[in-house]
Amino acid sequence: MSGEKIRVDTMIAYLSQAFYKLTGFLILALLARYLAKDDMGAFFFAATFTSLGALLTELGTNAHLTRSISADPAGARRAVSDVLSLRIPLAATCFVAITLFALLFRREIWILVLLSSIYALIEQIYHSFGALFLGSRRVVFNVTSGMISRGLLVALILFAVRHRFDVLGVAACYITADTVMLVIAVALSRRIVPGIRPHWAPRAALSLAHITFPLFAMQLLTMIHFRIDSVMIGFLRDYADVATYESSFRLLEASRFIVLPLSMIFFPLFSEIAGKGNWYELKRFVFRLTGAAALAGGVMAITVIAGAAVIIPAVFGNGYGESIPVLRVLFLSVPMIFAARVATFSANAMHLEKRCVPVLLACTMINVALNGAAIPIWGAGGAAVTTVISETILAVWLIVLVRNEADRRIAGATNGGAVGGR
Repeated sequence: MSGEKIRVDTMIAYLSQAFYKLTGFLILALLARYLAKDDMGAFFFAATFTSLGALLTELGTNAHLTRSISADPAGARRAVSDVLSLRIPLAATCFVAITLFALLFRREIWILVLLSSIYALIEQIYHSFGALFLGSRRVVFNVTSGMISRGLLVALILFAVRHRFDVLGVAACYITADTVMLVIAVALSRRIVPGIRPHWAPRAALSLAHITFPLFAMQLLTMIHFRIDSVMIGFLRDYADVATYESSFRLLEASRFIVLPLSMIFFPLFSEIAGKGNWYELKRFVFRLTGAAALAGGVMAITVIAGAAVIIPAVFGNGYGESIPVLRVLFLSVPMIFAARVATFSANAMHLEKRCVPVLLACTMINVALNGAAIPIWGAGGAAVTTVISETILAVWLIVLVRNEADRRIAGATNGGAVGGR
């Protein structure tokens, strides 16, 4: 990939992320002022719970697609067809499982959970096409489908507020917007690799799942580690506490617009460099990018901590004052979150997912244990402190892992030996 192409794609990615976050803030501001706090908390809980469930259908295939298409563009059609053959039946199974779980354990919001699972699963299927776009260096295709969908969602939410839709109507707006996004992505994919067709071969699907399972384990643990707090608050406290935490956490999540575009551009690039065995160049790229991400995270953290008393009322209204100290604590973790993001996709590019899984498992267990102790006593504030501790441990551990493996491969290449690790 040329330097000019990297600069153009990076600019497109950052502009799109800025658009996503600005429209996301607008949607949050509208819903926080429109929905009662308990309804808002239930909506957050359902969205978080179903997104974790929908992730079970991903099985590491997105990173696998991006990485394999970057190395072998000619195999894109078969790769995407194989992935869809695996994921569509899994999505149907997951939908049934989530709905049954909600009927048994969260009957009071089971319809909301059902609707939330629909848009979460549609979004997960869309990501297969997003992985195709990134692996094929068609960042603009990924941005186009996402931005059109987000603009439509804003319009639908405005319509819902004006016509007094309840929380179920709001969920229906998300389903509509995500469906449009998937349709656009399917249409754009035909310009890259026409003829993508699921072939429903169980043996091939199982073979693919075996290949991608380490990536799946890594991504699932990453998601659980990052998102388990809200689910645990929902079970251990009440939906009002979920709303207090989620209002701050959504801003933390939004802050990742600084680092998410880096994975869109540099994960395919790092995969290509690793495939060529240029380990010194890869190490230089990785640690310059990690340092820049951590520095940007520090600036972001200082800015938001200083302005928390203005930001929370501006986005969510005066009824969310309890979220201000939670936001300040959560943003202490931003430099580590940014650095860990770069370390994670760098490790994936180096095929280190099997070695990352134990790290993520340990950090997730630490997070769950700390949350189990802190949430019943301190609620959202306890969950925020837990996030800072666990994200710091994860970032340091992953950075050391990537550095040591890069040094090992550089040493092996210098000594003329073949250094494995895949």
